Amino acid sequence: MDEFDIISKYVPSPSPNDLLVLGRGDDCSVVDFDQTHYLVQTTDNFVEDIHFRRRHLTPEEVAYKSLAVNISDILAMGATARWCHLSMAVPADIDEPWLKRFFETFNATVEKEDLQLVGGDLSKSGSQLFINVHVSGLVLKDQIKWRSKLGDASTLFVTGFLGDSSAGFKALEDGDKQNDLIDKHKRPPILTEVSHWLAGRAEVLGMMDLSDGLLSDLKRIPSGQIEIFMEKIPHSDELKNYCELKEEDPFKFSLGGGEDYELLLSCQAEKASILSRDFEKEFGAPLFLVGKVKPGSKSITYLYEGKEKELKFSSFNHFG
Repeated sequence: MDEFDIISKYVPSPSPNDLLVLGRGDDCSVVDFDQTHYLVQTTDNFVEDIHFRRRHLTPEEVAYKSLAVNISDILAMGATARWCHLSMAVPADIDEPWLKRFFETFNATVEKEDLQLVGGDLSKSGSQLFINVHVSGLVLKDQIKWRSKLGDASTLFVTGFLGDSSAGFKALEDGDKQNDLIDKHKRPPILTEVSHWLAGRAEVLGMMDLSDGLLSDLKRIPSGQIEIFMEKIPHSDELKNYCELKEEDPFKFSLGGGEDYELLLSCQAEKASILSRDFEKEFGAPLFLVGKVKPGSKSITYLYEGKEKELKFSSFNHFG
């Protein structure tokens, strides 16, 4: 079983009521807040030797990443992160200087992203560091971007290069000291301005953040006949050079890797060229068209230059 099998089998999905709009099934839960806003909430574990290696990351990098990956979920709904909780279980070999560096960066990132740290919990652990961050925020009801809308007939875009982070992790595991891929793994982007701009565009139907890689994340879209154009998946020059040097398949990283925390979004097909043009004008960087969705029951097809491609690798599985 993987994490989604366990959730599906053992975790009941709460029924919507006067306040609860959505319990699970998107990047965040959604609660009615006032006449114009929803409250969105998310939480993620950040577990040593599962999500990160302490030997690879400084205290500052652990602090930044543990918060950034949660803010990413809020941004995927088109929302603004406002409040956070931090819980930690700390092993005995972490000393006060390490904690000082961690909290200085965590607090600085909270301030930079205009959040408030409003609570949490601290505990001792056996031998590994465990971090849980909970983030909540607000979104205008007419601007929320649902994951389920990614299954509507549309054009699919991503906001940046895919595969850099997972290739950076492999480089770290292989003993490389420093390159741009490693930087991408250690400090994923927080796409606040991009998310808010996309949330204000009516032609953007849905969004989600890419945390586990396209291969896994696309499976979370509940409907639609999805076609992915592999030759259009954006690979950075750094990833291309790394894969050429190491004789690796770049699609193993961009499809099966994860932790890029770019946004996958769907756009009304007839407005796709306008959105793409306006995005590049606003941010000086392109939106990358990676596929399309046709109406129908759920299916995912990977095409390379028009021919269906069988993938020979899998995505990250916490219980694999």
